[in-house]
Amino acid sequence: MANTIPTGRIAPAFKPTKGNPTQFDPVALHGEAINACSMATYYTRKGNHAGAARKSVQALAALRRLQAVSAKDTVDPCSNCPDNFPLPQPLDYFDRVVVDGYVTRRTACDKCTANTKPCLSMADRAEVAK
Repeated sequence: MANTIPTGRIAPAFKPTKGNPTQFDPVALHGEAINACSMATYYTRKGNHAGAARKSVQALAALRRLQAVSAKDTVDPCSNCPDNFPLPQPLDYFDRVVVDGYVTRRTACDKCTANTKPCLSMADRAEVAK
């Protein structure tokens, strides 16, 4: 018989690469917090108070990370918007048509009010060069 490595349910460990920040999944963090709370409750019922305390600390850590992720998402809805870039300076009529299309799409966006849209303040400066 050949010497082969048996296949099983062991997945390779995730190794983040340098320069690639770790992205947190809010759904996974929510599940982690719920699981830790459930285990803390189970350990309390069984009388294992040290285990319950350890799982409570894990649940609080997951909730804090979840709060930090949600706080980053709610700070500025325009931070990840594909239209949040300075408009090009239109050189002729055709460039102006493209810029007008950008302005129309940015005006229709309802992520924030028209007074606070950073992409529209950039659109005011785009005028046709003569």
